[in-house]
Amino acid sequence: MGSLRLSTVVVSTVVVCLSILLLSPTEVEGRETCDKPYSICWFWPFFSDSDAYCRESCLKVKDEKYEYYDGQCRPARSALPLPPECFCCVRERSRAEIESI
Repeated sequence: MGSLRLSTVVVSTVVVCLSILLLSPTEVEGRETCDKPYSICWFWPFFSDSDAYCRESCLKVKDEKYEYYDGQCRPARSALPLPPECFCCVRERSRAEIESI
């Protein structure tokens, strides 16, 4: 009876471990984030749409590894959040995209 319980536990553990390995991504391609600091939003008090200013600046950036597709003016990560920073939204390119560039 004890060996039956032990074998059940072992089989269950193996199944759970294999499920986790199969479901977790082994390689992350195409990951998107909007946390890539670009610059300070200098004109934020005067510019009616500071996100548009930041977006235009980010879209001009050329990079082999990342595709810049948007930008946002947000409070800086420092202790004094003024002036806000421009954070670019980037999408990580796949290996095939990088090789074709």
